[in-house]
Amino acid sequence: MKSGSSTLIRWRGWLCVAGWLSLLFAVGCDRGPLEGPRVDEPDPAGERSAVPEPVAFEMDSLVSPLEHQPLEYFDFYCARCHGPWGDFYGDGFGGHLTDDGLEEIVAEMAAGPAGAPLEEDALAAQVAFHRSLLAGEPFLVFGGLSEGVMSGEVRPGSTVRLAWSEGEVVAEVTGHRWRLNLPESLPAVPRLVAEREGSQTELDLQRTSFSHGAARRSVLRP
Repeated sequence: MKSGSSTLIRWRGWLCVAGWLSLLFAVGCDRGPLEGPRVDEPDPAGERSAVPEPVAFEMDSLVSPLEHQPLEYFDFYCARCHGPWGDFYGDGFGGHLTDDGLEEIVAEMAAGPAGAPLEEDALAAQVAFHRSLLAGEPFLVFGGLSEGVMSGEVRPGSTVRLAWSEGEVVAEVTGHRWRLNLPESLPAVPRLVAEREGSQTELDLQRTSFSHGAARRSVLRP
C-alpha cells in the first residue's frame, strides 16, 4: 500500500510539472517570437537628401586689380587721333592682322605718336582693348577693391553687374568708370558681366583682371 501511495504521489508531481510547462509554452506563443532590442537603421533616402551648407566665397581668392588704366590711357594719349574709344578706326581696322601683329602695332603707336611706351601688363591690357573693338564686345577691367567697394573701367555705354548663382549687384557706371558696393558675403564665385548693344563680356575674377586677354584666332578679322 505504501508503495502504491508513493507511485501516485510521483505521478501527481509529474502532472504538475507538465501543467506548468504547458502554461509557459502557451504564454510564450501568445507573445510571439523572441525579439532583441530595437535598433533604428539609417534612412538611405535621408542620407541622399542631405545637402552640404554652401561655403562663402573668399574675396582673398580674387586676382589682383589691374593698376594700369587702359581706357584712361587711350582717352588721354590716343583719342585725339583715333577718336573716342577708337571710333575713328573705321570698318577697315585690323585688316588681316595676326594677334602678334596687333601687339606690335599697339606697342609702336604707344612708344611713337603717343609718347608713352607700354610694357608687360599695361601693353597686354591695351592690346586686349583693341581685341574687344575687333570683336564688337564691351571691354571690361577690374581695377580696384577697397573697403567693400569694387571698381574698374568699361567701354562707355555699357552696363556692369556682379552676378552669382542666386543674385547680383548692379554697378554705377559714369563714363568709362564703374563701381559697386559688395554684399557682406557671397555664397558662390561671382562673375563680373558687362553688356553693350546686345553683346556681353564676362570676366573671371579668379583668373584675370581684364577681358579679351587672349586672341580667339590667328587672324583677328577677315
